[in-house]
Amino acid sequence: MRSFKSVLLFTVTTVVLLAGMIYATAVTTRTTQNMPDVTLNVGEQRTLAEIFSPYYSDNPVEQVLSNNQAVVKVEHDKIVGISPGTAKVKAVLSNMYLIAECTVVEEQTTEPASEQPEEDPSQTDSSTEDTVPAENSQQEPQEETQSTNDAVQDSEYIATTEISLNKESIELKAGEAYILKATVLPNNATNKSVMWNSSNTAVAVVEDGKVTAKAAGTAVIAARTGDGNGKICTVKVTAAHDEDDSATSVIIEEL
Repeated sequence: MRSFKSVLLFTVTTVVLLAGMIYATAVTTRTTQNMPDVTLNVGEQRTLAEIFSPYYSDNPVEQVLSNNQAVVKVEHDKIVGISPGTAKVKAVLSNMYLIAECTVVEEQTTEPASEQPEEDPSQTDSSTEDTVPAENSQQEPQEETQSTNDAVQDSEYIATTEISLNKESIELKAGEAYILKATVLPNNATNKSVMWNSSNTAVAVVEDGKVTAKAAGTAVIAARTGDGNGKICTVKVTAAHDEDDSATSVIIEEL
């Protein structure tokens, strides 16, 4: 009897330990999101919120690392270009890794234009003197008109300042779908188009704001404007109860 109790106790202890290990592994699982490449000059600084937008400001940050401190150095909430080269900057968030490829270059300086030797007025052909002013008089108004047009085009462009989503987090079953709605400000912005992205397409995919759940897990849906404003929504997907539920696509939309 004592031997049976010892075996039973050992079996229960082993099962509890295995369950704890499986839970710990599931909790610490993180997805990896590659960010757009960053180019900066030697001595130039960029904020972490800028290069890791929109994920950085909306998630707890555990650590930010550079794999080459001689090229890119991490200082508090920003990175600094130290010397020419490449380095990867990695932000460790509670639910994902963000990786940005950074290239540091020397700042280009403009060399002064070389002075042209002065021409001897006595050797200048009189016919040339008569025609050159006429050509200049025709070209100057064209250059002035072109610069005026460029200034008008620049003044007409209105950049976006903010984007918001109707949900910060949603829960779906595999096979269900939800339509996220993005609001871009100001209303008279020149380019109000929105780009959508999923951090884990095995769990959920997104197209024009429509989120479709694929399998159990967690994914982060990011919406970004052409001017760099961003917002995210966390999607938690649970398995369908039965085969009929998983085979049927259900679209959930707020009225």
